[in-house]
Amino acid sequence: EDFKKIYSMLKIVIQDIHSKYINMFPNDRITKERSNLFFF
Repeated sequence: EDFKKIYSMLKIVIQDIHSKYINMFPNDRITKERSNLFFF
């Protein structure tokens, strides 16, 4: 149970960081490739 809680929190944090990164570098090729990986 604790692991699920930690995992979902981590997922939210990662998605938040990722969306900030996309806003900073919208034309980055890596951003486009990675956007699929970050949203499970």
